[in-house]
Amino acid sequence: MKKKKKKIQENDHLKNVSIPKGIEIDNVDLKQAKFLCSLPKILGKHPDTGNDITLNSGRFGPYLKCENKSARLENVEELFTIGINRAVTMIAEAKPGRISSSMIKNLGEHPEDKKPVRVMKGQFGPYIKYKSLNATIPEEKDPAELIMEDALILIEKRREYDRNKKGKKKKKK
Repeated sequence: MKKKKKKIQENDHLKNVSIPKGIEIDNVDLKQAKFLCSLPKILGKHPDTGNDITLNSGRFGPYLKCENKSARLENVEELFTIGINRAVTMIAEAKPGRISSSMIKNLGEHPEDKKPVRVMKGQFGPYIKYKSLNATIPEEKDPAELIMEDALILIEKRREYDRNKKGKKKKKK
């Protein structure tokens, strides 16, 4: 069986984009259409952090993004006219987005399989991360003071909890 080579069509590089709410389809000219197709677009660098400020249009309308902060553009027409100065001001006033979990302490390698064991800071408090297992750290324990032995105990408790939970599900069926 021979594989057919796909011919590259002239239209293969075109991109479909949604026209944001608030912009009448009849009022979109070629310049605006090309601009919408070019999104996401980097407006420039933030003067304090040096990170890129990106302009984009999403399912909730046009927005700016810089690091973990994003700011919604209230006026849809501003999507075409916003400059770097206004963008910096809006990012400064924006609240930080959802903060992803960050590492508090690396405890080293697990003695059995040499996979990393880390103390992490999460949305619901500190926890121990080992492979795909997350073990909650009790409130009375200081996460920064944990040592590998404490972590191994908490990991084993979590495994025991998961085993018991699975066993109960099977009995119900």
